[in-house]
Parts: sequence; C-alpha cells; structure tokens
Amino acid sequence: MKFNILSRTEVRKIVTAAIDILERTGVEIDHPQAVRMLMRAGCSQDGSGRVRIPFQLVQESIDVAPKSISVANRKGALAMVLEGRRSYFGSQIGCPNILDPYTGMRRPFMRKDAAHSARVTDFLPNIDFMVIGGRLFGTHL
Repeated sequence: MKFNILSRTEVRKIVTAAIDILERTGVEIDHPQAVRMLMRAGCSQDGSGRVRIPFQLVQESIDVAPKSISVANRKGALAMVLEGRRSYFGSQIGCPNILDPYTGMRRPFMRKDAAHSARVTDFLPNIDFMVIGGRLFGTHL
C-alpha cells in the first residue's frame, strides 16, 4: 500500500527550496572538522560562518549514497532494510524531562526511565526500532 501526502509537484518544490537554502543561505555547522571537509569538497563559507553547499555536491552525494542500508537488532539478526518506500516506526528514548507515570509530576528524565521506556518499546508489535542516546536499536524483528 502506498501512502502519499504530497504530490510529485509538491515534493519537487520542497527539494528545490531545500537546495536553494543549501546553496544561497547556507547552514551553520558547529563542527570544525566537518566544515574543513566540506570546504575541501567545494563548499564556501560566508562572513557569518554559514557553509554554502553547491547543488553539484548535493547531487554527487546523492548519487554515491548507498541505495540500501541494513540495520541489525541487538542479536545481530537483520531487523530493517532502509530502502525505497519502506517505512518503519520507532521511538526516541531520552528527553530532558518526563511526566512521571506514578506521581504525575514533571521531572528530569533519568536512567531508569530509559530502561522502562526501552522495555515497553520492545514489547510493542508495531514499533521497529528505538533510539537511546543517539544509538539506534532494532527491536523485536
């Protein structure tokens, strides 16, 4: 089943606008090594420090990007293949604050909350992955 929210024309408009932003407005990049790599690849930097990325570099990067990425679960078995129109659903575990399920009070997110959230997420049949502290984990697949 296909799920399309945007028409092809609308998608093209978004892509064109994104490329325009990368080329004309540029993006702020706070990682000096990444900036150096982009400059060596043909980007430019303006007086504000924004890096402008030319369309040609964007296109070359898309052309050499892998068409498929395999993600394994924590046991090493294949969990997801990221390609084409495949869709997966997941959860991000680890936010600055949480509404405590026992007290109903807002408080800082703690390590035990990550463990509880991971346990719940692992049992949900329609959740394919979870991200904890920037690391991706395949769940029950």
